[in-house]
Amino acid sequence: MIKIIEVNIPLFNIASMELPIAGEEILDSDIFRFKGLELMERLHIVADIVDKLSEDGWFVVGELFNLCAYREDIKTAEQAKTRLKNLEINLKSIFITEYNEEELIEDGS
Repeated sequence: MIKIIEVNIPLFNIASMELPIAGEEILDSDIFRFKGLELMERLHIVADIVDKLSEDGWFVVGELFNLCAYREDIKTAEQAKTRLKNLEINLKSIFITEYNEEELIEDGS
């Protein structure tokens, strides 16, 4: 059975999930300034992660709300965790998903 390990790196979410604005009157513009600072910090962390992964031979692909990274030689989530820890990547900044070939075919991915 072929296993595929994906490392997902969140970028941002739908605006109404990032900010308390859905259906609300906007009374304070500072929420946008604070979110801007938070996004800047978050994207700098993402940039550091991308640099480390790229230098270590990972393929990094952009998706709608995140980045997806993988290496063909990593076959288990544990191998991915070990490798990411060795790269000094904070595991709280990413999500690791393990798929097998049958799941991808059934799902249509």
